[in-house]
Amino acid sequence: MGNSRTLIRGQKIHHDSVFNFSFWHPLNWHQADLAAPHGVVYYPEEDPRTGFYVSVTDIGALDTDITEADRPALYDGIKEGLADLPNCRILSEQEITKEKAVGFDFLITFTLEEALCKRRLRVLYLGSRQYTLYGQGIPPEEYDVFKNIFDYMYLTLRFGDLRLDMGVPLMPDFSPTAAYRTTQE
Repeated sequence: MGNSRTLIRGQKIHHDSVFNFSFWHPLNWHQADLAAPHGVVYYPEEDPRTGFYVSVTDIGALDTDITEADRPALYDGIKEGLADLPNCRILSEQEITKEKAVGFDFLITFTLEEALCKRRLRVLYLGSRQYTLYGQGIPPEEYDVFKNIFDYMYLTLRFGDLRLDMGVPLMPDFSPTAAYRTTQE
């Protein structure tokens, strides 16, 4: 028999209208918005440290879109940042792509607020934006409990509006943002 803590009681689409990304999430999970950087977290129980996080940073100061040629420098920067995490161990790493985005996937453990944490970190670059997505559990066993749900949320992530893929028409007052136009090119 499965773990009752991972029971999903319906699904709902999260759509971010600022940076125009969307993904499916469990209906019975809690939601909290992130302010700096802009984003959202969905978490199954009272402790939001075990949850699925998505944040977006516009690196527009680069005056150019991030390309495949930038990947080595981006990798070095992420590795440098991971080295700053207390007791960080990289369990696996790989280059990834999603739609037109390029990026990296790391499975790590580290100390967060004096507790051991396990996180699958995916960092994607699209245009001039960095999308940071991760499923995380404190203690690490919590990550293992919810790993499949975290992966599902990541796999359903789309740069754009999932509702359009389903044939749901746009609201009459909707005006596509630059983020929307960028992802449709």
